[in-house]
Amino acid sequence: VGIRRSLETRLRDHRPRQVLILGAGGAAAAAGLAAAQLGASDVHIVNRTPGRARLLVERLTAAGVNASVLEDRPSAEYDVIINATSLGLHEGDALPLSFEGVSTGLVLDLVYGLRQTAWTRMADAAGMDWIDGREVLLHQAVACYPLWFGTEAPIEHMRSALFDGVR
Repeated sequence: VGIRRSLETRLRDHRPRQVLILGAGGAAAAAGLAAAQLGASDVHIVNRTPGRARLLVERLTAAGVNASVLEDRPSAEYDVIINATSLGLHEGDALPLSFEGVSTGLVLDLVYGLRQTAWTRMADAAGMDWIDGREVLLHQAVACYPLWFGTEAPIEHMRSALFDGVR
């Protein structure tokens, strides 16, 4: 829910056709399902371990997602590129992907913390729109809030607590 709603807020009425997901764990699976729910026609998975990427593609395909493993370095235009790896959790981590030879309308980095990641800084410098994991965390919390408290979530207060002073 958090991934889908974060993408919806930026994409608005634009349906993402080509989506690239970096990683093959649980976050990547959620990203693949969210992309399909938003109408993505092709979901490409890149992972350092191709076997894990193939397993994720099998799971996504069984769920009705048109997914495939991208074995080579990405070099195309994507509507959305999603980092579902842990790269960026720590200062000095390698970048999940350089944008050389790759273009996108939107970058989603599922990593979040008290600072912008090096990857989203690079996307920002290249003039790309980006979302970091705090936005996903916010939308997950907003979706769960009524279940916990029985009332509508105070989204602006929650957003302020997450983002004030950090962008």
